[in-house]
Amino acid sequence: MNPPLETMRVDGVSQPVRELTSVARHLRALAETCENFAAESRVSRPVLAAVIAESQISNRVRTYLSGRRKRDEILGGGWFEDPAWDILLDLLASQHEGRSVGISSACIAAAVPPTTALRWITSLEDARAVVRVRDVRDRRRSFLVLAPEVAERLEAWVFRYLPPAPSEGVEQG
Repeated sequence: MNPPLETMRVDGVSQPVRELTSVARHLRALAETCENFAAESRVSRPVLAAVIAESQISNRVRTYLSGRRKRDEILGGGWFEDPAWDILLDLLASQHEGRSVGISSACIAAAVPPTTALRWITSLEDARAVVRVRDVRDRRRSFLVLAPEVAERLEAWVFRYLPPAPSEGVEQG
């Protein structure tokens, strides 16, 4: 059983207060270090804004893809299959989430039968829109990566045509 806080006083100051004061001192030093780093940094406000905006890409794409799946659920019939588009957007979102996408995951993202998805992956590779990269840990496995110029064009499309996801909020300024 811990003694009551009143009994844990040394020099008129309780132990928790001393610990909190120490933590506050460390936090102030850390904040000062961060401020100094930011002041010395050559990263401009527009670049920082772009980095923040870039993090929104995944949210926008995931919201859009979720809407596509809901549309399919509501209307059914397979009328809206667009496996190449779904694969490209899933790769873009995954890239911004820092996740690797295996071939089987890309097939799932295509929302079509696996053989159809594999044909589309081959077409995207032939068009140099995606690159297949071997897993260095498991040579039997491969990942798909967007070609850089395709990723840039998809990002531009996202910012132009997909509204901010509800979780992003909209900043005025």
